[in-house]
Amino acid sequence: MRSELRSESFNVATMAFGIRNVIERDAVLCEIHRVLVKPSSVAVDGAAGAGRMAILEFSEPDGTSIMNRLARSFIRHVVPRLGAVLSGNPTEYMHLQNSIKHFPTPREFIQQMEEEIECEVGDDSVRKWQGGASSGGADVKQGAGEGNGNERYYGAYRLEKLIQLNFGSVQLYIATPIIKSTLPST
Repeated sequence: MRSELRSESFNVATMAFGIRNVIERDAVLCEIHRVLVKPSSVAVDGAAGAGRMAILEFSEPDGTSIMNRLARSFIRHVVPRLGAVLSGNPTEYMHLQNSIKHFPTPREFIQQMEEEIECEVGDDSVRKWQGGASSGGADVKQGAGEGNGNERYYGAYRLEKLIQLNFGSVQLYIATPIIKSTLPST
């Protein structure tokens, strides 16, 4: 999945109540990563000048407190029934409840963004991250290939902030695109 948007052309990307309905979640997160401005490795706080991604999404509260259990029951039972009555379309609200049930917990979604995805990164992004010029030498290979030495570069996210809303049934994830490098396993 690749849009016609230029790489590193946006400072902010937002999505509200949509990522849980995406089948190829990694592909969408990587496309957002591609179009967001990346930080430079020389930035003082590691994210200065970087774009931000903000995702607002439902999930089932995973705590065991009374309020978490009430919120979970509300999501599972009250929302589908009330939505069906008010909208006249019960199928849509059963889909809502089911999609929330199958969406990762906040901890799992953060792990997906920070540790599990490996987004392709372009030469200019890697050079910028390395503190070099945005044009010139071809010492960095396109995508998650090898760069200087035996390092491998790929994109992921660093969670800046997680805001829990509505007793843990709605989360706002604010993340920065980052470039990671690893040495290949031998």
